[in-house]
Amino acid sequence: MPTTRFRWITIGLVVSLIVINYIDRSAVSFAVRPLQDEFGISTTQYGAISSAFAVGYMVFTFLSGFLVDRFGPRRVLLTAIVLFSLATALIPLAGGFAGLLLIRMVLGVGEAPALPGATRLVSSWLPPREQGLALSLIGGVAVSGSLLIGGPLLTQLIGLTGWRGMFWVMGCVGVVWALLAFWLLRNTPGQSPYAGDRERAHIAGGRGNTSDALPRVANQGGLLANWNLWLVAIGFFSWGFMFWGFMYWLPEYFQRTHGLSIESVG
Repeated sequence: MPTTRFRWITIGLVVSLIVINYIDRSAVSFAVRPLQDEFGISTTQYGAISSAFAVGYMVFTFLSGFLVDRFGPRRVLLTAIVLFSLATALIPLAGGFAGLLLIRMVLGVGEAPALPGATRLVSSWLPPREQGLALSLIGGVAVSGSLLIGGPLLTQLIGLTGWRGMFWVMGCVGVVWALLAFWLLRNTPGQSPYAGDRERAHIAGGRGNTSDALPRVANQGGLLANWNLWLVAIGFFSWGFMFWGFMYWLPEYFQRTHGLSIESVG
Protein backbone atom coordinates (compact mmCIF):
# COMPACT_ATOMS: atom_id res chain seq x y z
CA MET A 1 0.00 0.00 0.00
CA PRO A 2 1.50 3.39 -0.97
CA THR A 3 2.02 5.97 1.74
CA THR A 4 -0.79 8.53 1.65
CA ARG A 5 -0.06 12.22 2.01
CA PHE A 6 -3.29 13.33 3.60
CA ARG A 7 -1.31 15.10 6.32
CA TRP A 8 -0.49 17.82 3.78
CA ILE A 9 -4.16 18.28 2.96
CA THR A 10 -4.65 18.92 6.67
CA ILE A 11 -1.81 21.45 6.63
CA GLY A 12 -3.35 23.03 3.51
CA LEU A 13 -6.61 23.49 5.38
CA VAL A 14 -4.75 25.15 8.24
CA VAL A 15 -2.84 27.48 5.90
CA SER A 16 -6.06 28.52 4.16
CA LEU A 17 -7.67 29.17 7.56
CA ILE A 18 -4.87 31.57 8.50
CA VAL A 19 -5.20 33.36 5.15
CA ILE A 20 -8.95 33.82 5.66
CA ASN A 21 -8.34 34.88 9.25
CA TYR A 22 -5.93 37.69 8.34
CA ILE A 23 -7.92 38.92 5.34
CA ASP A 24 -11.06 39.17 7.47
CA ARG A 25 -9.38 41.14 10.23
CA SER A 26 -7.87 43.61 7.75
CA ALA A 27 -11.07 44.07 5.71
CA VAL A 28 -12.31 46.96 7.86
CA SER A 29 -9.26 49.07 6.94
CA PHE A 30 -10.42 49.18 3.30
CA ALA A 31 -13.91 50.31 4.29
CA VAL A 32 -13.05 53.13 6.68
CA ARG A 33 -14.64 55.88 4.59
CA PRO A 34 -17.97 54.13 3.89
CA LEU A 35 -18.17 53.06 7.54
CA GLN A 36 -17.61 56.66 8.62
CA ASP A 37 -20.22 57.90 6.17
CA GLU A 38 -22.75 55.17 7.05
CA PHE A 39 -22.44 55.23 10.84
CA GLY A 40 -21.03 58.71 11.49
CA ILE A 41 -17.93 57.49 13.31
CA SER A 42 -14.89 59.71 13.77
CA THR A 43 -11.24 58.82 13.23
CA THR A 44 -10.82 58.52 16.99
CA GLN A 45 -13.76 56.11 17.18
CA TYR A 46 -12.28 54.07 14.33
CA GLY A 47 -9.13 53.72 16.41
CA ALA A 48 -11.23 52.42 19.30
CA ILE A 49 -12.97 49.96 16.97
CA SER A 50 -9.58 48.66 15.81
CA SER A 51 -8.48 48.24 19.41
CA ALA A 52 -11.68 46.39 20.29
CA PHE A 53 -10.58 43.59 17.99
CA ALA A 54 -7.23 43.44 19.79
CA VAL A 55 -8.90 43.20 23.21
CA GLY A 56 -11.04 40.23 22.20
CA TYR A 57 -8.10 38.62 20.41
CA MET A 58 -5.67 39.08 23.31
CA VAL A 59 -7.96 37.66 25.97
CA PHE A 60 -9.09 34.64 23.99
CA THR A 61 -5.66 33.85 22.57
CA PHE A 62 -4.60 33.32 26.16
CA LEU A 63 -7.63 31.06 26.73
CA SER A 64 -7.40 29.29 23.38
CA GLY A 65 -4.50 27.09 24.39
CA PHE A 66 -6.58 25.65 27.21
CA LEU A 67 -9.62 25.24 24.93
CA VAL A 68 -7.58 23.43 22.28
CA ASP A 69 -6.10 21.14 24.96
CA ARG A 70 -9.53 20.47 26.42
CA PHE A 71 -11.72 20.05 23.33
CA GLY A 72 -9.25 19.42 20.52
CA PRO A 73 -8.33 21.74 17.63
CA ARG A 74 -11.03 20.49 15.25
CA ARG A 75 -13.96 21.47 17.45
CA VAL A 76 -12.38 24.74 18.53
CA LEU A 77 -11.40 25.84 15.01
CA LEU A 78 -14.79 24.97 13.52
CA THR A 79 -16.55 26.97 16.23
CA ALA A 80 -14.09 29.82 15.86
CA ILE A 81 -14.38 30.28 12.10
CA VAL A 82 -18.18 30.16 12.19
CA LEU A 83 -18.09 32.85 14.90
CA PHE A 84 -15.69 35.18 13.15
CA SER A 85 -17.35 34.66 9.75
CA LEU A 86 -20.67 35.65 11.29
CA ALA A 87 -19.04 38.69 12.90
CA THR A 88 -17.53 39.68 9.54
CA ALA A 89 -20.91 39.44 7.81
CA LEU A 90 -22.58 41.53 10.54
CA ILE A 91 -20.25 44.54 10.23
CA PRO A 92 -22.44 46.33 7.61
CA LEU A 93 -25.42 45.84 9.93
CA ALA A 94 -23.72 47.19 13.07
CA GLY A 95 -25.91 50.28 13.26
CA GLY A 96 -23.33 52.60 14.79
CA PHE A 97 -20.20 52.97 16.88
CA ALA A 98 -21.32 50.73 19.76
CA GLY A 99 -22.37 47.96 17.40
CA LEU A 100 -19.07 48.09 15.51
CA LEU A 101 -17.17 48.04 18.79
CA LEU A 102 -19.00 44.90 19.92
CA ILE A 103 -18.78 43.10 16.56
CA ARG A 104 -15.06 43.77 16.21
CA MET A 105 -14.48 42.42 19.71
CA VAL A 106 -16.41 39.26 18.80
CA LEU A 107 -14.33 39.02 15.61
CA GLY A 108 -11.19 39.07 17.76
CA VAL A 109 -12.61 36.37 20.02
CA GLY A 110 -13.39 34.17 17.02
CA GLU A 111 -10.02 34.64 15.34
CA ALA A 112 -7.94 34.06 18.48
CA PRO A 113 -7.84 30.22 18.41
CA ALA A 114 -6.46 30.00 14.85
CA LEU A 115 -2.73 29.88 15.58
CA PRO A 116 -2.94 27.81 18.80
CA GLY A 117 -5.13 25.30 16.97
CA ALA A 118 -2.85 25.34 13.94
CA THR A 119 0.29 24.57 15.91
CA ARG A 120 -1.45 21.74 17.75
CA LEU A 121 -2.49 20.18 14.43
CA VAL A 122 1.08 20.45 13.15
CA SER A 123 2.44 18.66 16.22
CA SER A 124 -0.19 15.93 15.89
CA TRP A 125 -0.07 15.40 12.13
CA LEU A 126 3.62 15.72 11.26
CA PRO A 127 6.88 14.14 12.41
CA PRO A 128 9.43 16.66 13.75
CA ARG A 129 11.46 16.79 10.53
CA GLU A 130 8.42 18.10 8.62
CA GLN A 131 7.09 20.49 11.25
CA GLY A 132 9.47 23.36 10.44
CA LEU A 133 8.22 23.53 6.85
CA ALA A 134 4.59 23.46 7.98
CA LEU A 135 5.08 26.15 10.60
CA SER A 136 6.87 28.39 8.10
CA LEU A 137 3.90 27.97 5.74
CA ILE A 138 1.44 28.81 8.53
CA GLY A 139 3.26 31.58 10.40
CA GLY A 140 5.12 33.13 7.47
CA VAL A 141 3.73 32.35 4.05
CA ALA A 142 0.06 32.37 5.09
CA VAL A 143 0.32 35.63 7.05
CA SER A 144 2.34 37.55 4.46
CA GLY A 145 0.44 35.87 1.62
CA SER A 146 -2.88 37.00 3.08
CA LEU A 147 -1.66 40.59 3.02
CA LEU A 148 -0.27 40.13 -0.48
CA ILE A 149 -3.61 39.02 -1.91
CA GLY A 150 -5.90 40.66 0.64
CA GLY A 151 -5.57 44.25 -0.59
CA PRO A 152 -6.29 43.55 -4.28
CA LEU A 153 -8.96 40.98 -3.42
CA LEU A 154 -10.88 43.15 -0.98
CA THR A 155 -10.74 46.29 -3.08
CA GLN A 156 -11.91 44.40 -6.18
CA LEU A 157 -14.74 42.93 -4.14
CA ILE A 158 -15.72 46.44 -3.07
CA GLY A 159 -15.75 47.46 -6.72
CA LEU A 160 -17.87 44.47 -7.72
CA THR A 161 -20.24 44.07 -4.77
CA GLY A 162 -19.95 47.29 -2.77
CA TRP A 163 -18.38 47.59 0.67
CA ARG A 164 -21.24 45.69 2.31
CA GLY A 165 -20.98 42.87 -0.21
CA MET A 166 -17.26 42.59 0.48
CA PHE A 167 -17.95 41.71 4.12
CA TRP A 168 -20.72 39.29 3.17
CA VAL A 169 -18.59 37.47 0.60
CA MET A 170 -15.77 37.02 3.11
CA GLY A 171 -18.24 35.70 5.68
CA CYS A 172 -19.41 33.10 3.13
CA VAL A 173 -15.81 32.09 2.40
CA GLY A 174 -15.37 31.22 6.09
CA VAL A 175 -18.54 29.09 6.07
CA VAL A 176 -17.26 27.18 3.01
CA TRP A 177 -14.01 26.49 4.87
CA ALA A 178 -15.99 25.21 7.87
CA LEU A 179 -17.92 22.78 5.65
CA LEU A 180 -14.70 21.43 4.12
CA ALA A 181 -13.05 21.14 7.52
CA PHE A 182 -16.08 19.37 9.01
CA TRP A 183 -15.62 16.74 6.30
CA LEU A 184 -11.82 16.49 6.17
CA LEU A 185 -10.26 17.78 9.37
CA ARG A 186 -9.51 15.52 12.35
CA ASN A 187 -7.50 16.10 15.51
CA THR A 188 -5.04 13.27 14.87
CA PRO A 189 -4.15 10.87 12.04
CA GLY A 190 -5.65 7.99 14.00
CA GLN A 191 -9.05 9.68 13.98
CA SER A 192 -8.98 10.29 10.22
CA PRO A 193 -10.45 7.81 7.73
CA TYR A 194 -8.31 9.37 4.99
CA ALA A 195 -4.83 8.77 6.42
CA GLY A 196 -3.47 5.32 5.53
CA ASP A 197 -1.71 2.95 7.92
CA ARG A 198 1.70 3.66 6.41
CA GLU A 199 1.19 7.38 6.73
CA ARG A 200 0.21 7.00 10.39
CA ALA A 201 3.32 4.87 10.94
CA HIS A 202 5.43 7.50 9.18
CA ILE A 203 4.08 10.25 11.45
CA ALA A 204 4.36 8.23 14.66
CA GLY A 205 7.76 6.79 13.79
CA GLY A 206 9.20 10.19 13.09
CA ARG A 207 8.53 11.36 16.62
CA GLY A 208 9.09 8.03 18.34
CA ASN A 209 5.59 7.99 19.81
CA THR A 210 2.83 5.73 18.57
CA SER A 211 0.19 7.10 20.93
CA ASP A 212 -2.78 8.66 19.17
CA ALA A 213 -3.69 10.82 22.17
CA LEU A 214 -3.30 14.59 21.92
CA PRO A 215 0.05 15.61 23.48
CA ARG A 216 -0.05 17.41 26.80
CA VAL A 217 2.19 20.03 28.36
CA ALA A 218 3.64 18.51 31.52
CA ASN A 219 4.32 21.76 33.38
CA GLN A 220 2.04 24.53 32.17
CA GLY A 221 2.98 26.90 35.00
CA GLY A 222 6.65 26.54 34.10
CA LEU A 223 6.05 28.11 30.71
CA LEU A 224 5.57 31.53 32.29
CA ALA A 225 8.93 31.21 34.06
CA ASN A 226 10.75 30.49 30.79
CA TRP A 227 12.99 33.47 29.98
CA ASN A 228 13.30 32.50 26.31
CA LEU A 229 9.51 32.59 26.01
CA TRP A 230 9.43 36.15 27.34
CA LEU A 231 12.17 37.24 24.92
CA VAL A 232 10.18 35.84 22.02
CA ALA A 233 7.03 37.54 23.35
CA ILE A 234 8.77 40.93 23.60
CA GLY A 235 10.06 40.60 20.05
CA PHE A 236 6.66 39.54 18.78
CA PHE A 237 5.00 42.45 20.58
CA SER A 238 7.41 44.92 18.96
CA TRP A 239 6.75 43.46 15.50
CA GLY A 240 3.00 43.43 16.15
CA PHE A 241 2.95 47.10 17.15
CA MET A 242 4.18 48.10 13.68
CA PHE A 243 2.25 45.38 11.84
CA TRP A 244 -1.15 46.34 13.26
CA GLY A 245 -0.49 50.03 12.70
CA PHE A 246 0.21 49.47 9.03
CA MET A 247 -2.67 47.03 8.60
CA TYR A 248 -5.35 49.34 10.00
CA TRP A 249 -4.15 52.80 8.98
CA LEU A 250 -2.21 52.61 5.69
CA PRO A 251 -5.19 52.21 3.29
CA GLU A 252 -7.00 55.27 4.68
CA TYR A 253 -3.73 57.24 4.78
CA PHE A 254 -3.08 56.54 1.10
CA GLN A 255 -6.60 57.63 0.17
CA ARG A 256 -6.69 60.75 2.33
CA THR A 257 -3.12 62.03 1.93
CA HIS A 258 -2.22 60.90 -1.56
CA GLY A 259 -5.68 60.87 -3.14
CA LEU A 260 -5.50 57.28 -4.33
CA SER A 261 -8.62 55.37 -5.33
CA ILE A 262 -9.57 52.30 -3.26
CA GLU A 263 -8.50 50.04 -6.17
CA SER A 264 -5.09 51.75 -6.34
CA VAL A 265 -4.66 51.33 -2.59
CA GLY A 266 -5.29 47.61 -2.98
